Amino acid sequence: MNQLTRRQRDVLTKLQDLYREKGHPIHYTVLAQRLGINRFSAYDMLKVLERKGAVGSQYVLSKVTGPGRPAVAFYPLAQAARQALSRLGDGLEWSQVKERLLSLVGQAANGDNTLLNDLLDTIPQSSDSLVYCGRVLAALVLSLGQRAHSYGRSLLAAANSAEGLDLFASLALGLSLTGSQGQQLGDRLVDYSQRCQQYIAEMDAARRDDLANFVRQIVVIRSS
Repeated sequence: MNQLTRRQRDVLTKLQDLYREKGHPIHYTVLAQRLGINRFSAYDMLKVLERKGAVGSQYVLSKVTGPGRPAVAFYPLAQAARQALSRLGDGLEWSQVKERLLSLVGQAANGDNTLLNDLLDTIPQSSDSLVYCGRVLAALVLSLGQRAHSYGRSLLAAANSAEGLDLFASLALGLSLTGSQGQQLGDRLVDYSQRCQQYIAEMDAARRDDLANFVRQIVVIRSS
């Protein structure tokens, strides 16, 4: 994320407060009222924050613009990602977890250790081996940052998905430990990665192929 000015940080903080209160994206007129400024200024500042990677936007139906008319609403990316992580519980199927992880990885900024830590916190809760490994491999891709694309090629070069996943996990873990991650973060990655590799060895071919395709997807997302 590009560096924010003091004014931009204030706007982002107000947006975070509103998002936490309402639990959904915020129309810029609502933010304008909270800040005590006109709606055009609020919209312009939110668009700047969006270009800097601090917020996202989406079209929603809003009473502000009239019945049935779409309006632009904004949400803080990091906060939305952490709330989505909190919903990655055991009750979800792999397909649901996979889609949410893909979304989170796409939103994460390089070097965002807070989101990486939050993701690591969800791993021990995983009773399904596919969900467990999906979270571990997503964490490894986040830890690699911009290097993910180069080492994602190991999956494509491998003779089969089991070999590719094992090679990718080993390479990613090694690189993560030589990077800027803290010692405690590195220790957690080691423990979880070792268990993940054991799970991969026990999976049938269909589950390994699904997991390998998932890793290819997140590598592409991080490289785009």
